[in-house]
Amino acid sequence: MPAVLPNPWLIGKREDILYFFLPVFAALLVFFMAQHPAVSNSMFLSMIAAYGFGLGPLHQGPSWFTYFDKDNRTYYASNLTNRFRFFILPPILMITGILATLLCTQFLFAALTLCHIDHLLQQSVRLSRLYRKDDAYAAANPKMEGISQYSVAVAFSMVGFYRFNFLQFATVPGAYYWTVAACILAFVCVCVYLGGILKRRHEGLPIHYQSLLFWVISVLAWAPGAFVTNFYLAFLIPLTIHWFQFLGMNATLVERKAAAARKLHPEAVNKDAMLPPAVALFAVCFTYMSLFVFIDYLSQTTVSVIVKGLCVGVLSGLAMNHYMLDTFIWRWQDEYPKKCILPYITSQH
Repeated sequence: MPAVLPNPWLIGKREDILYFFLPVFAALLVFFMAQHPAVSNSMFLSMIAAYGFGLGPLHQGPSWFTYFDKDNRTYYASNLTNRFRFFILPPILMITGILATLLCTQFLFAALTLCHIDHLLQQSVRLSRLYRKDDAYAAANPKMEGISQYSVAVAFSMVGFYRFNFLQFATVPGAYYWTVAACILAFVCVCVYLGGILKRRHEGLPIHYQSLLFWVISVLAWAPGAFVTNFYLAFLIPLTIHWFQFLGMNATLVERKAAAARKLHPEAVNKDAMLPPAVALFAVCFTYMSLFVFIDYLSQTTVSVIVKGLCVGVLSGLAMNHYMLDTFIWRWQDEYPKKCILPYITSQH
């Protein structure tokens, strides 16, 4: 065991509590609110609960705010692959979302649901891996961080798919046995993960309680798939937690990067910026949220079928872009995110 243990917090004590742990209570509040008759019988209140008081569409805003950063734009335009990812692919996905909504809605719905689950898992697994502190604490095999979380999420999702016959999953030959097998595999993966921690603990390393708690929250968030009475409620807890995490990380990134810029070039501060970076971030987020909610509201009013299809298609395209952009923006194995983003959202900064 090292003489001095590294900081056990990922971003910082205050930030980790606010963004990673306290949101569990907000998620439970939204979860139980959504099941109250007064909420479920009101379209307005249902939208508020489903969006987590607006956090749903609000959290997609930072994906587009990255384009306001000059360093990011330079990186996005640095080679053909990046130009395709960040400038060409977004409009293609938007058009795809609109066409798929009008022509093959069921396929789009299935694809978005699967991408949605993967999107939530990508973030929680990335954060779990970042919590690892160079083997200074008792930790499981790094690969088990992802395998354990994915296996549990897939198992609970399959239980939900089977219970609600989502996309006729229950009618697939052997669906019951596949679901049972997924649950058994998830149980084994959880045991292996916890066993790895206990093994390192017996070797004399201290338990990293913050990391373990984060993993427990990430795993148990998927449990409602086994008992909820509404299929969409199964995702509400992991969704709400995800929204807080994502907004917190982006707020931290913007604030710390701005502070570093002020320290490095104090003479250049506020020369070009109309708003402080954190204010600009949330201005973009609220503008995006307003547009998103308006389009969603329009899709549920008595407009023509074509207009409804276009509205739903635009929302689907925006969701696909959010999933795609975040996949590449937060890829720590790529040099730019690792050197120019990661240092600002870790406690070592």
